[in-house]
Amino acid sequence: MSRKLLAGLLVMIALCVLFLQIDTPEIKAPQPVSGAAAEPEVNDGTQGVYAGAEEDYAEKAIELAKREIDVLKKLGLLKPEIAFDDNAGYYTNEAPEVTLDRYFYGRTLPERYELRGGNEKYYLDVMIDKSSEKLIFASIEAIADESLEPVSEENFDGQTWKFYDNFSDIVPEDMTVGRFCDILGDYWGFGPYSFMDRYDDAYSMDMDAPEGTTLIGDLPNGNYFASVIYEGDQEGVPMYVQAMQFPGRVCLTFGESHAVG
Repeated sequence: MSRKLLAGLLVMIALCVLFLQIDTPEIKAPQPVSGAAAEPEVNDGTQGVYAGAEEDYAEKAIELAKREIDVLKKLGLLKPEIAFDDNAGYYTNEAPEVTLDRYFYGRTLPERYELRGGNEKYYLDVMIDKSSEKLIFASIEAIADESLEPVSEENFDGQTWKFYDNFSDIVPEDMTVGRFCDILGDYWGFGPYSFMDRYDDAYSMDMDAPEGTTLIGDLPNGNYFASVIYEGDQEGVPMYVQAMQFPGRVCLTFGESHAVG
């Protein structure tokens, strides 16, 4: 991974966080609450309390997030080991419908539950559509095992960053982009899909669409980002699959709401 690409990735991540107007917690520091019965935290702004919000939604959000992650594991999309730890606590939020700007292709996000949590190995950030009760977004991080050898190292700002290829902690090792999108399309109830190229004047990291035969674990070696247009989804608005390596861990993100993706 070149320093130029690494810097570009960091800029894109920062922009995504800015557009989503959410705080990104540390991987090992979920908010300390005592399980499903705890009082939820609520962000300010568009993700705060709104007219029609449920008075006590935290328990429902946790229940649905666990259920839908289990569904995706049974479908073969995710590894069985992925799980939440009630003792580690959760961040929960209830958010209203919102239509995003051109950086998100005008995607309309439905009323939804948002939840973050995990355990010592995994960290999950998910959105659940309140109406369909299905998962519409997930970002899953997996910390590399101590016994795993890094695939590369980068010196950045006086520090040595080690990068790993442990996507098999999140999805089966033979999972391709095409198979991943097939499973998601069936889960969401969409029709056939096609990949689209990613180009926009706002960024300098334009790229062609990957091949469907590309392994999820190989995405960071080329076009780490797949924009996916499904029949039956919002017209002309892509879902996406993104695989990225960070120091000490990997992250697989998929679903709705990504800048220029």
